[in-house]
Amino acid sequence: MDGSGQIPPKQVELTEAGEDFIKSAKIDIDEEPVEDRIEELRNRVDRLEDSLLHAYDRIEDLEGDEE
Repeated sequence: MDGSGQIPPKQVELTEAGEDFIKSAKIDIDEEPVEDRIEELRNRVDRLEDSLLHAYDRIEDLEGDEE
């Protein structure tokens, strides 16, 4: 605890896929056909999902270390 009565959230490293997703979150809608944007967004969602799964695994590992 940090003195406030609340347990601070765990810090989890951001995977490369998560960093790439954040950096490329904006799309210029005037430059790409809709189908290309949809495919790019699907790829980003896949990378983000991988990043989140990695983060959850890491949290579970850290919680297991505390026990």
